Amino acid sequence: SNIQAKVDGLGALTGREFQEMTRNIETEMNNLNRVSSKLRDEDSRRRGSMGGQLATALKKVPVWSSAMALVYGTMQQVQQGFQSILDMDKAMINLQKVSEASTTQLNEFRGTASDIGREMGVVATEVINATTEFQRLGYALEDATVLGKNSILYANVGDMSIDDAGKNIVATIKGFGIEVDKEGNNVRGVVDMFNEVSNNFSISASGIGEALKRSSAVMKEAGNSVEETVGLVASANAVIQDPAKVGNGLKTISMRLRGVKTEADDIAPELQETFDRINKTFGLVGEDALQIMKEDNKTFKSTYEIFEGIVKVYDQLSDLEQANLIEQVGGKHQGVIASGIIQNWKDAESA
Repeated sequence: SNIQAKVDGLGALTGREFQEMTRNIETEMNNLNRVSSKLRDEDSRRRGSMGGQLATALKKVPVWSSAMALVYGTMQQVQQGFQSILDMDKAMINLQKVSEASTTQLNEFRGTASDIGREMGVVATEVINATTEFQRLGYALEDATVLGKNSILYANVGDMSIDDAGKNIVATIKGFGIEVDKEGNNVRGVVDMFNEVSNNFSISASGIGEALKRSSAVMKEAGNSVEETVGLVASANAVIQDPAKVGNGLKTISMRLRGVKTEADDIAPELQETFDRINKTFGLVGEDALQIMKEDNKTFKSTYEIFEGIVKVYDQLSDLEQANLIEQVGGKHQGVIASGIIQNWKDAESA
């Protein structure tokens, strides 16, 4: 601005004054050029230094990041999509090896698996793998699809692996002879039962399945329904807090009550003698009487029914009589299971 003022004032000067002002302006211009050149050199050195390069690079990072995120993000999505296709193809090949379904049926199932995956919040490959496991067990593709879908549902509500969920479901439906219907309502009913009881009693959905996996066949043979067995499991686990142990304990107890030899000689006749003494003491007759057999004297009462009868008089027995009864029902190793069921019988009924 100082130089500009001097240039503007040249028009009023003449002679020597004009010449002196012109040299003065030229000197200041030269000084300005030197300063400008020095600044350019320093800026160049700064940009060439590590710090300067870093500063420059940092300014460009947002631009690079955005560009690279776009490029690599797209590439990653493509790779993931391609890998998903490869995984699905591999899963379908494994299914084809164990399935008797036609090529057309398998192609249709591929689309069904994708639909189920979206519905259940899992990838289609997991649906295919779950279905494959049930095909290996001899289920037709249609039934295996129903079981696979419900296994995924059970795994989600039970916080467990799909493989473990499938094993628990198969053990339950096979043990209790539950039919796999086309709509899957029967199997879904089992999953809903496990989930509902786990929401209201001291046992998880996976724990119920774990207990039934160990006891379902024997409990069915002993005349218990799946609902009654779940009730017994819930009541015993309130004390034990170990579903696997509860399942094994129920299996042993149900066998003992039917006179099957386990860790002692026949239990049924000895237990009935104890029941007869209790019936006589309390005047229990007819339906109120404690009996191992039903009225036809040919059919055993279910494990649930026998416990139901014991509970009605248990609190009236002396400590010694209670201890003797628990040992006869549960034996040396499963007495705590029997005691847990009796003391938490309300849970058994409610569940």
